[in-house]
Amino acid sequence: MATNTNVPASSDDAKEVLSETSDSISIISSTSTNSMNEQNPFIDTLMENLDSLFFDDLDKEKRHLDEVLRSQSVLLECLEQENHKFSQNESFQYLVANMQKTRQYLDKLLSLQREMESLSDKTVKLKKRALKLQQQKQKESMKREQVRERELERERELIAKTAEQNHS
Repeated sequence: MATNTNVPASSDDAKEVLSETSDSISIISSTSTNSMNEQNPFIDTLMENLDSLFFDDLDKEKRHLDEVLRSQSVLLECLEQENHKFSQNESFQYLVANMQKTRQYLDKLLSLQREMESLSDKTVKLKKRALKLQQQKQKESMKREQVRERELERERELIAKTAEQNHS
């Protein structure tokens, strides 16, 4: 028995080959049936034996081709699913990249917040220190003013005492 060594390129090609094979089987079968009715029993027996030899093999090949076509369909479906998974994986990678960017921006934001709090604390401390320095300067200024007033008062007293002594 000769088998077809040409492998169909696609499932459509395989279906076409299978269809042609089925057509050939039906033509041979109908021809053999017509001729059996018209010829002698020896030819009828010969045709039946030929039918059993070739058609059994052809049926086996047809079943085998059907199985190959089913397997090919399953493989094609699996490949399509894997391609879909890869496309989803690309979307997932895009999502992961965006999540990483979001995390980086969040870290930057938290860093800026900490820095702003630190600057705010420093500003409050500087304001307190400036207020203390201002109060201290005011106290020193008041003390100087008081010391100056005392000195002026003392001078007035001294001037008044010397004027009294000069008058007396």
